[in-house]
Parts: sequence; C-alpha cells; structure tokens
Amino acid sequence: MKSSEGSVGWLARGLREYFPFMLSILLTLAALPGFAQEKQKYDNGTNTAVLNGEVRTVMKTDEGNTVLRGRVSGYLTFTEESLEKGAIMVEALNWVVFGIDQESVTGKRPEGKPTSALGFSLATAKLQGLRYEDHILKGKLRGQLSMDQFFELTSPKDRGKGHDLDMRTLPAVMEIVIPLERPLKPAEQGVETRKVKAEITIRADAFEPLHIERALELQSEAVIGIQIDWTRLLEAARKLCIQPVRIGTFRVRWKDGPFGMRWPSFSFSYSGDGLAFGTPGLNTEWAKADIVFDIREWMTIYNSSYSTLTAGEMSSLRNEVNEDDCIEVFFVDRFDPRDMDGGGNTVSGGTESAKIISSDENADFGVDLTHLAHEVGHVLTLKHPGSGFPTPSAPHRVDGTSGTLMCPSGFNNDNPTVNSEDNEDNAANPLLQFSLKLRSAGPDCTDDADCGPCP
Repeated sequence: MKSSEGSVGWLARGLREYFPFMLSILLTLAALPGFAQEKQKYDNGTNTAVLNGEVRTVMKTDEGNTVLRGRVSGYLTFTEESLEKGAIMVEALNWVVFGIDQESVTGKRPEGKPTSALGFSLATAKLQGLRYEDHILKGKLRGQLSMDQFFELTSPKDRGKGHDLDMRTLPAVMEIVIPLERPLKPAEQGVETRKVKAEITIRADAFEPLHIERALELQSEAVIGIQIDWTRLLEAARKLCIQPVRIGTFRVRWKDGPFGMRWPSFSFSYSGDGLAFGTPGLNTEWAKADIVFDIREWMTIYNSSYSTLTAGEMSSLRNEVNEDDCIEVFFVDRFDPRDMDGGGNTVSGGTESAKIISSDENADFGVDLTHLAHEVGHVLTLKHPGSGFPTPSAPHRVDGTSGTLMCPSGFNNDNPTVNSEDNEDNAANPLLQFSLKLRSAGPDCTDDADCGPCP
C-alpha cells in the first residue's frame, strides 16, 4: 500500500515539476512555422515584458487642474546583457485618458463633441529605452498627444488629399518612473505577473501649427501589471476595439388593398453588409501581425439621408458617434459618386480619434475582400507605400510596405492579401492594448524589397 502511494506521489511530483518543460517542447513543435520565421528576433535571448494598468491623471493648465482616468499599455524587451548595462528597450507605450474637455487643452470650443479621449504614443523616428538601476525603471520618452479637435485645427494642407487624411499631433515628452520591489529578470517558469505603482508625467509646450498657446502638463499615478515571459516562445500581441455604426432607413411602401384602396407597409432597412464581408480579411491579414480586434455590437443612426453619402456629408456623419475607447467604422449603403475615395476613407490615422467610413458596395460587388483590412491599416498609422512618411507635419505616420494590403487599389478592385514584418513593426495607435501570446507564424514577407511592387 505504501509502495503504491509512493508511486502515485512520485508521479504527481514528476508531472508538477516536468509538465511545464514538456509543454514548452510541445508548444515549440506546434509553433515551428512561426518559430522559424521569427527566429532571428529571439536568437539573442530577448525577453518580453507586457505592461497594462489604470491611470489617475491630474491635468494642469493655466485655468486650473482637472482629474481624469484612463489606462496605459505597452511592452518592453530586454536581454541579460542589456540588464547588466542598465538598458531596457521600449517597443511601445500607449497612454490614454477619457472624457477630457477639449477646450481646456486648446482654448477653443470644438465644432463637434466637447469632450474626447487624449492619447499619447511613442514617436516613430527612433528606438527608445529606459534606464534600469537600483530596481527602478525610469527615463524620458518622446512622442505625441492627439485628440478629436486637433483634426479640426489641422490646416487643409497638412491634412493631405485622398482617402487617408492626417491629423496634426502635439509633440510631447513622457517622463516615467516604475519602482520594482525585486530585480527585473526573465520569469523562472511560465509567465510571471507583478503589480507595481508608477509615476507618469507628460508635458507639451505651446504649438503654433495647432494654434495652441498654452503649455500642458499631465501627472499620472498608475497601478500597472507587468507580465514577463519565461520560455521566449511568447510574444507581444495587440488588440484594438472597433465600434461598427450602421444607418437605419425607415421605408413606406404602398400596396393595393380591399375596396380599391392602397394601404401603407412599413419597414426598416440597415446598412452594414461591409462588416460581415470585410471581417474575415481583416482578421486574417492582421493576425499575421499579431493584432486582433474586439468588434462591438452595432450602433445605429436613424437618418436615411446618410444612406447615400456625399463628400459634403462625411464630416457630419463622423460627428454622430464618438466612442472614446474605440475606433468607429461607419457603413453606408453607397457613396455618391459611387467610386468616391475608392469606396472608403479614413481620417486621423495613427491616433485614438481615427474614424473610417465605408461603402457597402465593396461587399455588393464581392471583390474588395481586404478593403476593411486596408482602411484599418491607416488607423494603425500606415500610409500607402511610397508616400514619403513620416513628414514634419505628420511625424507619427509611416509608409506601408509595397506589395501588401496597404497598396492603393481603387474602387471595385482588391488590395493584395499580403502583410509584412515592416507593417507589423510600424503599426501603432494609442488605443492598442498589449498581452502575451504563444509565438505564431509571422507575416508573408519582410519589407519593400522582399514583398515586391504594388500591382
């Protein structure tokens, strides 16, 4: 009897001690395609740490202080060598607060909604890092602030032309201090989770291109959860919230009835065919870049005048819905003219205020399978290949890779069903949230040279 209990106990201990190791081997085998494709990124023993937390922010302006709430999300990478040198690479760090009074920032009353989200994301021009010493992460990070009203204040010249219009952003510096109770190092097994308190201060000076004449300071206290990987089979994944909006149209039809009379028949019809049509391509192409989407339930605007949309009605439609924590995608039945903007357009790409308007005729013709994925690429700050970005007026925008879904296609003509590592690395938006996932197969190709020309 004792011998039997000993065997069971030994087996239980063996499973407990060796199961994580065996599981990691099995997961490695399962992930071989992705492992082979992205092997070079991890050959140097790079570990990933993901940060997520809530922030309480005090905004200081000349007119006083305002308390705001929001969130912070990002991820860091490090090696044993970089830790010894006291250097941590910041791959992404997004900070956003909700319900900010826009006039308190700009000194001007906005044309649309009085409040907005205010987001910070890192500058794309160069790699940035934090110092690590005495169990403290700290440093200054350069980036930009953005909110809805900045698009109104952006000159037509700086917005650009075509179906992807830019917003001027406000240059800003983030100073961050994260005390750690114990040394930062790779997790011993699985994923290690820590809770820490951080201090974040964002400062921006007056900025003439947006006619902002006052300095801005935002002081945040954050409770952050840090997840650190163990196996190096994990990577950072990103999630973006999408709020679909459709147009509800009330229709009256007259039918012949008894006694030679005509009787009314009432019904509603809804736009939105483009969502179900475009979602498979959206998910497939951006899953290659480890980006997934949280698509909310429909919001409906009951205004039949938007069903067939003209250029002059676009601004009005965009102002109908403003979800601070989500990207709005408006679906209308058709554009007038039908090929306007190639069937869809995006404004304020690369910011939390980005919005898409799409024609359902992309679905009706059954050709534009990656149309929605292409427009979301603009939301993720990517421009058409060869557009020459970043520029002084849009330093947060980056050219997409040639030969990929970011190639322009025009109306009733699909974009390539190809995504690239450069598109993955450059994709950014303050509303992106990060998590750890098992490393999987990466994009189809690497860069312009590897992906080839646009069709």
